[in-house]
Amino acid sequence: MQIFGKPWFWLSCVVAISAQAAYAQPPSPARSASSKVGHVPVANVLQRLGAKLERGSEAKELDGYSSHFDRMDTNRDGKHTRTEYVDNGGYMTSQARAGIFRAADGNADGVVTKAEYVLNRIITDEAKAIV
Repeated sequence: MQIFGKPWFWLSCVVAISAQAAYAQPPSPARSASSKVGHVPVANVLQRLGAKLERGSEAKELDGYSSHFDRMDTNRDGKHTRTEYVDNGGYMTSQARAGIFRAADGNADGVVTKAEYVLNRIITDEAKAIV
C-alpha cells in the first residue's frame, strides 16, 4: 500500500499545515515550500478531506480557543513568543509545546498571533475528527 493511502500520513499532513497554508497570513519565503503536499496545494488537500476551517467552527469553540490564548499571553501583548509559550508553558513537555509553536507560527516570524493560534487549533481538531 502506498504511503498516501495511510490515514496517519494524511493526519500528519493536516496537522503540519500552518496558518499560512489556510491563507490566514500572507505567505512568507520561509514557508513557501509547505503550501503543498507532494505537488497538491494544501488548500486542495484540506478540501478533499472535508476540512471546513473557521467556517465549520462554532462561536463557542472559537471563544474557547481565544480565551486559552489570552490566558497564556502572560504579558498581554496579543502574541506568544517562544519564551512565553515554549519555555514558560506549564503543560505537556517543552518539546511538545515547541512543535505546537512551530506549527502555529504560520508566517515563521517567531511569534504566534491569536489568529495563527486559533487556526492551528481548528486544523488540529479537524484532523483528529477526519482520521
